[in-house]
Amino acid sequence: MKTKENTGVFLIIISAIAYALMPIFSVNALEEGTAVSNLLFMRFSTAALILWLYIYLRKIPFKTSIKNLIYIIAIALLGFTIATSTLYTSYKHISSSIATLILFTHPVFVLIFEKIITKSKVTKRKVLALIITIIGLFIVLYVKEPLSSKGIIYAFVASITYGAYCLGLSEKETQKLGGVVVTAYVATTTSLAMGIQCILTDMPLVTTQASTVTSALLLAFVSTILASITFYEGLSIVGPSSATLISSVEPMFVVLFSAWLLNEVFTMNTILGGLIIILGIVILEYKKKDNKSLPLRKSS
Repeated sequence: MKTKENTGVFLIIISAIAYALMPIFSVNALEEGTAVSNLLFMRFSTAALILWLYIYLRKIPFKTSIKNLIYIIAIALLGFTIATSTLYTSYKHISSSIATLILFTHPVFVLIFEKIITKSKVTKRKVLALIITIIGLFIVLYVKEPLSSKGIIYAFVASITYGAYCLGLSEKETQKLGGVVVTAYVATTTSLAMGIQCILTDMPLVTTQASTVTSALLLAFVSTILASITFYEGLSIVGPSSATLISSVEPMFVVLFSAWLLNEVFTMNTILGGLIIILGIVILEYKKKDNKSLPLRKSS
């Protein structure tokens, strides 16, 4: 039993690393002038094809009602697609590590949306987590040289819309589909949206530029397919709340990888603020009873 739990933990950590490599795979292509819509279309169209093949080979149930399909498309477009495109745009203006730490404040917006929409009770633990997360964010953003306001705004839009997307995933019929199937539907929707944007802005759907092709394939196979499958396989072993807690180390992997591979400045503010943000997430999720609900999992 212990060996099985260790396997689950290992899979969640692999998933966190795979997700944390996303900005590493993206930044070089974006700096060379690749359009966000072009890179995302190549990433998600590739990922969607592979995920649907995986679902077919594993004989995973994927059928749902027309009403729920429309619902998934709606939250994918209004939540996930906007969050992903604005996050990638923020990479052009601020460091990927700071953008990712801002994105990881999305549980704060989930709490706000829950209170407004579902009128759910805000407990003392949630308030404490909210305060700690905000303090961590202020520390991350408090630097000697001013950060690009445009980059910060894009990252916050990503965090807000991703929070709305996460809340949308709590719908019961959507939860029954399972994480890999939902990811496949969302990847398909996002690829179509980005394809339409490419056409409307006269951008190529597919480019032969080596750096862009390499980035798109790595994003598809590592930061989408591998990350999604290992997360949900690990989740099935350790449970949703444990999976969310373990995966909260992802921002620290982003900071480490960004400093190591992108030569981003390794500031104490980023590290300290990042640790405080993670603490806020841990307090928010700790001792939450495991259930069949999808956790707040980032796949942007």
